[in-house]
Amino acid sequence: MSTEPGPNKAPDVNDLRMSLSVGDDGMQAVFKVVYNPRRRLHYQDVFQHLNENQIIFGIKHDDIKRLEKDWLEQGHQEGQVLEIIAARGLPMQPCEDGRVEFFIKKRPPVVIDDKGRADFRNIDRFTTVNDGERLARIYPPREGKSGMDIRGHEVVPREPKRPLLETGKNVIRLEEGEGRILCKARTHGIYIHSRNFIDVNPELAIQSSIGLETGNVKYDGNVRVGHNIERGSSLFCRGDLKVRGMVESDDVHVGGSMQVDKGIHASGQGLIKAAGDLRTNYIDNSHIFVEGSIEVQRSINASEIVCMGDLVVADKNGSISGGSVYCFGSIAASIIGNRSETATRIVVGHHVKNIELLKRELHNKEILGRNYEDSVIDVKKVNAFITRMRGKVPADKRLQFRQVFAHYKECKLKLEACLFHIERYKAGQYNKDEVRLIVRDVLHPGVVIQYRSHIEKITAPQSSCIYIFRPDLDGPLIKAWKNES
Repeated sequence: MSTEPGPNKAPDVNDLRMSLSVGDDGMQAVFKVVYNPRRRLHYQDVFQHLNENQIIFGIKHDDIKRLEKDWLEQGHQEGQVLEIIAARGLPMQPCEDGRVEFFIKKRPPVVIDDKGRADFRNIDRFTTVNDGERLARIYPPREGKSGMDIRGHEVVPREPKRPLLETGKNVIRLEEGEGRILCKARTHGIYIHSRNFIDVNPELAIQSSIGLETGNVKYDGNVRVGHNIERGSSLFCRGDLKVRGMVESDDVHVGGSMQVDKGIHASGQGLIKAAGDLRTNYIDNSHIFVEGSIEVQRSINASEIVCMGDLVVADKNGSISGGSVYCFGSIAASIIGNRSETATRIVVGHHVKNIELLKRELHNKEILGRNYEDSVIDVKKVNAFITRMRGKVPADKRLQFRQVFAHYKECKLKLEACLFHIERYKAGQYNKDEVRLIVRDVLHPGVVIQYRSHIEKITAPQSSCIYIFRPDLDGPLIKAWKNES
């Protein structure tokens, strides 16, 4: 806003031509005056002009007095415009909105390799956090302070916005002082961040299928899949796995137990492996290694199964046909084999893992044995040299000889450890307790049963029988099976 004499008023040569410019925010007034050597500018002239324009706060008295003094002392030209800031308000101090600082960053998009190819399956779509890891920090709002404009009106700052962040049950809120709150994970799990909400879910829950849309899954906790694990995908988890649909992938590794509601049909050369137990409806054309027990409802067809516990096909018509089943414990099914006499191998009481480890250690024994024999020859040569020198070994030979003796000790220790493992794996090749093969209905021709070195080839159908195997028996003890239910 500017104030000047009205256009219809004829100016007096002795008058002061004064004007005032006020900013839109009312926080500053600029006073201008045209220099007139015939008229002296007094402090009161400026003050009155300000007062007429309702400017009452923040008046710059010292600057006005300095202008009054300069009017007399400086060599101004007539008509020259002099100006000063005659008043300045007190700015309000703005508030600070509350805010949230997030420490967990989003995963990058699909990575393109140097050949321009994108791997859509190996995208990290899930963010994992550790127990006690920092997730976010909440900063409180800060109130502003009121100011005043040059007309004496209070300038009030707006109310600050409070930070919006809700936390789930697996997030700890810690007071840090000065109103700050640190949010930390209460457990290891999947980080969840949805708008103004964060939480940690110890179980990775995938509502859809695991496939191209989700990418391959790798998680060191429990995983729950709402539909299928599609062919071509892979899953690795250190906890338990629950699948509401089917497993079609042949690349599944589970650190705990595994439950598949519909069934397993991998049709590949890969491996489905579980460190715990396996429960499913059926297994078809799959390679499976389970360190616990297996419970199947309907059937096992054309599959390679290794089970370190017991295996049961529970349905009254439950069957095992085709492929091979290696089981450390007992096996029970209604039907084994089929009318087509498809080759079906049943091995009970064998600890496949220890047998494979024994083969590996026996191979290592040959290599370590040769290394040990070579080191013995080297030691004999050193001892012969020392004897010839009557114990006076040259300085340049001492380090070399120490290395020979150290290598000998190392080879000896490795061979002794290998021999120890061989004896342990030999003792653990087979189940020392009684194991059984229970056939509730029919055992068809084409089935081969093995227990240790004993092999039983079925050439004619057998009904409702139990094969009992013990280390003290030369062959199986066969009894009739009776339904006790």
